[in-house]
Amino acid sequence: MQPHAASTASALTPDPLDELLMWQLLVAWGGERANEAEPRLAWWNTDLCDPDGGGDFLARLLPITHRWAGLRGAREAARRTELRAMRALGGAQRVQSLFWLDRTTDEALEERIDHYAVHAQRAPEEALPWTYALDRWDRARFEAALAGASDKKSSAYEAVSGGRRVRSLGEGATVVDRARALVGALVPLVDAYPMPFLLG
Repeated sequence: MQPHAASTASALTPDPLDELLMWQLLVAWGGERANEAEPRLAWWNTDLCDPDGGGDFLARLLPITHRWAGLRGAREAARRTELRAMRALGGAQRVQSLFWLDRTTDEALEERIDHYAVHAQRAPEEALPWTYALDRWDRARFEAALAGASDKKSSAYEAVSGGRRVRSLGEGATVVDRARALVGALVPLVDAYPMPFLLG
């Protein structure tokens, strides 16, 4: 299976992009291995945001933009994890997932994170509409934040080999609707990344 369905996204204004980026970065942060004192989900073997781990190195290397750099690195680890999972699914159908929504949206999100990390110089907590503060790990609160992304009907899924197949949301669903459903389908949290996906 290949990432990206044909783009169904219209030109995205900053607010939807900010929400999409928030969900991606929230999941990327929560999916990090982090450190032994405060382990997170360990869906990807990174420790780029923790101030006592990789975040400390980034803070010394990039004193102004280190927090964005850490989140961006965790997001890239998540994207690669999803890409491997998509390839393992096999078949010819195209797949949409949280980190591979559609070409237009993915490119717009790259530009948006560039804007914040390089040009705006605003801290992540000031720039995005967070539903969970990235100050400390609390698995139950994190899971509740993901569950609150969408209603249970929208995020209903079928567990299949290689991921969680979310039911079709219909032609009227926006890219934000799709992202919210994919985030909600991460619940319940499990040890290995369950990769919710839609077929397009």
